[in-house]
Amino acid sequence: MDFYIFKKIGKVLILSFFVFGVIFSGFFLYISESFAEECIGDWDCPPEVFCDGDEITSTNYECQDNECVVVETEVHKDCSDFDDYICGADERRYEELFTCQIDEVDGDDTSCCRKYDEDYIETCSDLESDHYYCENDDLYRKAWICDEGDCVEEGEEFIEDCETYTGGGCYDEGGGTAYCEAPPSVDTSSASGVSVDEATLNGNLTDLGLPEDDTVEVRFQWGETEGNLNNTTSWMERSSTGSFNDAITNLDSDTTYYFRSEARNSAGTNYGSTLNFTTDPGEPEVTTDPADEVDVDQARIWGNLDYDGGEDTDVYFEWGETDSYGNTTGTQSRNSGEDFSYDLTNLSANTTYHFRAVATNSAGTVYGEDRTFTTDIDYPEVETIRSENVDSYSGDLVGDLT
Repeated sequence: MDFYIFKKIGKVLILSFFVFGVIFSGFFLYISESFAEECIGDWDCPPEVFCDGDEITSTNYECQDNECVVVETEVHKDCSDFDDYICGADERRYEELFTCQIDEVDGDDTSCCRKYDEDYIETCSDLESDHYYCENDDLYRKAWICDEGDCVEEGEEFIEDCETYTGGGCYDEGGGTAYCEAPPSVDTSSASGVSVDEATLNGNLTDLGLPEDDTVEVRFQWGETEGNLNNTTSWMERSSTGSFNDAITNLDSDTTYYFRSEARNSAGTNYGSTLNFTTDPGEPEVTTDPADEVDVDQARIWGNLDYDGGEDTDVYFEWGETDSYGNTTGTQSRNSGEDFSYDLTNLSANTTYHFRAVATNSAGTVYGEDRTFTTDIDYPEVETIRSENVDSYSGDLVGDLT
């Protein structure tokens, strides 16, 4: 009896547990389904990104009381800040991503390449200026095409032969930066303003060279021999082509000088042709030296040509009884450092005479200082001839006054 009762109770308990399990499982599935339509955490509430006009906008949500609630709406980027860009969706991605896109580029939207991670679109032609390189002295540029949203290298494009520039070559900095470089070109022009001791040198900068934004400097080399231009003017910076000049001073007269123009930049230096000029002759320099061999009626006067001015020079004397002179001697031809003299005759005895040396050439006439000399006194001459009528107390002496 007892065993039967316990057996019945066991069946009831087993059936109860089964019914309770079915009911609990259904309730659990109901609860789970209910929560799947709501939220448990913020991760169940992703932001919504969309275009609002030309602005990329997002609405952000939070999970509050198992419901996704709007907390803010913000603008990520205004596509109108970029020329020809609009707000659009990139539908090729697994999830919709809104980016600033170019509507059309040169009528062909396939020239656009999308940069998903940076949210913008660029044209493949934008890469050209960043990918130059050298092969020998030729400049090349990588060619790009758009392939399924990526700019890929298609080949190379020849730009120019850098050797066509005077002294030119191709310079590759690496990293896609390369360019032709060449020193500037310059001509030498004739000198102007040539005088006895100075001249103005002239040149013409005909090309600034490459790169175009490089600093260009010009100057002149000069000297007394064509093969030894050991003097230079100061560097002068130039930002455009055209003439330039510089003056040189303290030159020697009647001297030939050689010069040439010079121009440089970071690529190197070029020179103009070598020209020459000759300074004008200078005025001579002369000194009056003391007279000698002075006698009663004659004297020899002296001078020295210290400098002939670089050309043949005539010398002579002015002389007379006053410093107004009034008389000139004949001319003589002399060179630098040579003495010259003249014999004056038929002078008056015991008389002071003035004289000075004179030198003249094409540059002018110069005078030495005034000097004087005095002729000797003309003493009488007497001759003792004899004595006569001589006695103890007297006699006559006979002489002759010549």
